[in-house]
Amino acid sequence: MDAVVVGAGLGGLAAGLGLRRAGWRVRVLDQADDRADDRGGTDAAHTDTAITATDTADTATTPDIADTPVALWPGAFAALEELCPRCEPLPRAPWPPGSGVFDRSGRLLVSFDPLVASGAAPAVLPLDEVRRGLLRALGPEHVVPSAQVIGVRETSTRVVVRCADGVDHLTGLVVAADGPRGVLGPEVDDRPRVRHLGATSWHGLLPPGRVRPEWHGEMWGRGEVFGVAPLPGGGLAWYAVAPTGDPGRDLAPVPHEWFARWPAPVPEILAAAEDHPPVQRPVEGLFPLPRRYVRGRIALLGDAARGASPVLGQGAGQALADAVILELALRAKSRLDEALAAYDQVRRPQANRAARRTWLAAALHRLRHPVAVDVRDGLLAHAPQWMIGRVVLRALGGIGS
Repeated sequence: MDAVVVGAGLGGLAAGLGLRRAGWRVRVLDQADDRADDRGGTDAAHTDTAITATDTADTATTPDIADTPVALWPGAFAALEELCPRCEPLPRAPWPPGSGVFDRSGRLLVSFDPLVASGAAPAVLPLDEVRRGLLRALGPEHVVPSAQVIGVRETSTRVVVRCADGVDHLTGLVVAADGPRGVLGPEVDDRPRVRHLGATSWHGLLPPGRVRPEWHGEMWGRGEVFGVAPLPGGGLAWYAVAPTGDPGRDLAPVPHEWFARWPAPVPEILAAAEDHPPVQRPVEGLFPLPRRYVRGRIALLGDAARGASPVLGQGAGQALADAVILELALRAKSRLDEALAAYDQVRRPQANRAARRTWLAAALHRLRHPVAVDVRDGLLAHAPQWMIGRVVLRALGGIGS
């Protein structure tokens, strides 16, 4: 039994690892020209970005995403342990007490302390570190570099994966983990379309000692969000989302235009980012969500199935969960069609529900009218934190866990 995985980001590598554990021979097709390259998002494209890192780096405006953060919720760590029980656990940096969501005046809106106390808080890591761990577990010999997929042709028993270099890969199963703009999504469901949401995100890392933040978490403005998270070893991850409008607009590498007058440490982080350029991505989504994740011998995984929202950092975790469920389905069913049907029936409702919840949460970020922003911030600031914590944990029952 042999399979081809399209995309060598976190989702693609996790899928390859799960397939190998289920007894399949695997080739992971990476459009990058070096199998040890640092490029690739959670799906190889588009990201999780993203805490917002997602499965998505092929839309990045910088050539190297080694300086990109990724958020992993507890469920993502559990998925990694399932896929690679012998792998060394990834380090996690604890959130300092008092971390949370703040308005631009510094008023606390939502405390992270209940999430931290319950063990439900995410950890932020360098994407490159997570990706290299998966690559080591899979084995770099299973990754085919410089393989840009341009289409597929399915027969009654096999699938031919066509690449731009003229090489065809004949296989029994194709897993599409090539992001929302990948060529294989429409082969499974041609309804979803990539929609630009009028915003752009930036994601970067800073080494220890460059900036000492007064707060950790997120600060919300009028349509803008700026996030700061601790990294293992003392470094700093940061991300920003701003309503930039036209996707064709030429944007600066660092978003001074929207955040230069924000409270400390935002201007200091942006100044330091000039020496450590962030990855810049348009905020996009797939609408409507797919009616199916499987057609014939082709299965969608990660952002290729549902896009990514730069809220709650779900790209990586959801892609890892996809890989685990696909592995379990292939182990449980002797026939491929039954295994893929089980993957679709189990995973699609879960993942689509999580995607809807993240986009609903994103609506709070997108508020721009001063009155709407004041109402949002006032309600959050005056609601009991235990109540907010319960609501967040309940929501994360289908997302973070």
